[in-house]
Amino acid sequence: MKTLNEYLMESAKTHEFRLKTAVELSDDQLDKLEKHLRKYEAFDIDSPKRTILQSAPLDFHNIGATEVYIMDFKTELPMSPSILVNELVQKLGISERDIRVRNKLEPAEQEDAASMEEPAEGGREALLMDGEYSEAENAKAEDHYGDAYNTKFLDELNKARRELNKEYKGN
Repeated sequence: MKTLNEYLMESAKTHEFRLKTAVELSDDQLDKLEKHLRKYEAFDIDSPKRTILQSAPLDFHNIGATEVYIMDFKTELPMSPSILVNELVQKLGISERDIRVRNKLEPAEQEDAASMEEPAEGGREALLMDGEYSEAENAKAEDHYGDAYNTKFLDELNKARRELNKEYKGN
């Protein structure tokens, strides 16, 4: 029979989060952040990673061109990302529009992580590299340009003009 400690160790869960900021945090702010995350028994706190300059970064589309700083961390206690954002805004002294916290299990975060992964070996080739245009439907070129197309187009215009002239002269 298992002891209480064994049950507690088996039931311990870790919660993974990603913190993104649109401003670079100073060393003092990073220290305050780490101290505050101790409240949630945080561990495996990564150092901030900077992305390339983006004109409309994901999660910060209203800010404009900026770099995004990303930190991943895990906690033993559950928490709400929105509450953490409010707490960090007060602790770090940054604007609420400059910080985002997401749970790694959120669909938007999983989609973002999937888009950053390298394509699998043997995956689809880019359409621009297909010189045969295999995705395009087989259309006849004569139906869309050339002398025959222009003649047909002008005949339709003349026909429409004659019908309009009859209509207006008849009244």
